[in-house]
Amino acid sequence: MERAARLARLAYLDLCGSQPPGRGRPSSPAAQPSPDGRGPAPGGAPEPRRPGPGPRPRPRPRRPGSPPGSPPGSPRESRSLTEVGGGPRRRQLPRGWRPETDGEAGARPLPRSYTPAEPRPPSRRSPPRQGRSPPAALLGDHVPGAAGQDGRASGDDDDDDDDDDDDDDPEERKEAAGQGRRDRGRASVCRAARAGRRGPGSDQEAPQTPVSPRDRKIVALMLARHERERELRELQLRAAEAREEAERLDRRARARRQQQLRQQVAQSGQRWRRDRDERRDRLRHEERDLRDGRAEDLARREGRWRRLAREQEEGRKQKLEGAKGRADRRRSAQRLLLGEKEGQDRDLRERKGLAAEEKLALARRKRSQTETEGKKKIQEVNRAALVSHRARRAQLEMQVQAEASLKKLSLERRFQRAEEIHQHLLQERHREIRDKAVKEEAQQRLAKARAEETEGQKQLRNRLLVEMKDQKIQQASRVLQKNIRDRAQRVKEVNGIREKNHCLLKQMAEEEEKCHLEGVRAAIRRKERKMDQISREKGAMVEESRKIAKASLQMRDGVRALHSLSFDQMALEAQLNASLHTRSQ
Repeated sequence: MERAARLARLAYLDLCGSQPPGRGRPSSPAAQPSPDGRGPAPGGAPEPRRPGPGPRPRPRPRRPGSPPGSPPGSPRESRSLTEVGGGPRRRQLPRGWRPETDGEAGARPLPRSYTPAEPRPPSRRSPPRQGRSPPAALLGDHVPGAAGQDGRASGDDDDDDDDDDDDDDPEERKEAAGQGRRDRGRASVCRAARAGRRGPGSDQEAPQTPVSPRDRKIVALMLARHERERELRELQLRAAEAREEAERLDRRARARRQQQLRQQVAQSGQRWRRDRDERRDRLRHEERDLRDGRAEDLARREGRWRRLAREQEEGRKQKLEGAKGRADRRRSAQRLLLGEKEGQDRDLRERKGLAAEEKLALARRKRSQTETEGKKKIQEVNRAALVSHRARRAQLEMQVQAEASLKKLSLERRFQRAEEIHQHLLQERHREIRDKAVKEEAQQRLAKARAEETEGQKQLRNRLLVEMKDQKIQQASRVLQKNIRDRAQRVKEVNGIREKNHCLLKQMAEEEEKCHLEGVRAAIRRKERKMDQISREKGAMVEESRKIAKASLQMRDGVRALHSLSFDQMALEAQLNASLHTRSQ
């Protein structure tokens, strides 16, 4: 792709490097092309070196959207190349003036407004023209005898013009002279073209006609223009082909890169899925092994516990059986001893009746002592178990009692509070009843006094009423203050209880929020660990793919180096064999 882009850029620079010729006419014949159409005349500057002939590119048909002046098959952007390669546009020759191919001597006349275009030097990068070169008679600079004939023709024309000047008006004479020169020039060009088509052998037989310098210049300009247009078309075609080639290489490289990227993505996805399946299988196996291990450990522990319990039970049974056996042996031994003693006692009963009774009593005491010792041991064990049971029971009872006492205390407090409230209400009620009774009694006294009062009594009654009103007001103010104090106390207690409840609720909310935050942090930590693990696995996969790609590149380079080394070794062996062969000869 880079090589194609570089080629396209070089072609564009070559097109920009071709400078258009000047606008003035050539001052010397050196600016005219040579007779073979490939360079200037020998008297001018040396011809630039051109590349060798090569296969001409096949022209393409013109696109429907291209302008009329653009070459066929050129892309839309190649119009700038024509503007770069050429100078200002000139008025082209009319199509009817071009030489006829059927050999007619006549040609259509040129318009008076025609101004020929200036010749331009051919491009250095354009290949040479393939085909037949224009005849030398068209240019006339290197044809022997052309200059003399031209001079004679011009002299005859001047004489005719002088004669016409004497007869006609100046304007008519000028127009007639110009028309005659143009007719003679066109006829000479057509004859020279027919002579060039007849071949080099016919030049000696056919008479050579003179060609005017104006016609030679026109022909040279037309040839140079056609050559320049052809070179521009070829350059445009080459630039378009280079650009298309660069685009095609770019598309191929991009498609190759996309295909490689898709393959790498597919491979990485397959590798990731394979690794994921392997991880899942491994985790499943690990979980199953862990579950089996836990089950085995649990079964082993249960077996060990059962075995220990069985061993303890067996030990206890063995101890009991041993104790029973010892007791039985002791009893059997005692029976034997008793039997022996009884036999001896039977023998000595008469003599030692009292001693036998004492021994029997002693044996009974011993037996009772052993039995009591066993019973004591059992009782001690039972007592220890009972003590521990009673201690646990006492502890539980203490806890229950403490809870009950707390509940009872709370109930008592509530009951006491209710009692206080009830007492307070009763006191208020009694006070109200008492006040009401006092009020009724005062009203009765007042009514009775009213019935018996005089003027002085009325004044006294009014004074008493005022005092009673004052007392009522004071009593009402005292009751109001007391109610306010009681209400403030109740509000204070309620606020204290509410504050305690609020503190408890706040602590519970803070603990719940703390637990929630701890859970969220733990989830975030688990997620971060999982993301770190995934990133590490992804980095490991990418590193593994890079290592694989690097290893493949190294392997390919090694194979290439091996091939080149083998070819070099073959060449060295061939040289060595040749040198040995020459030395042996």
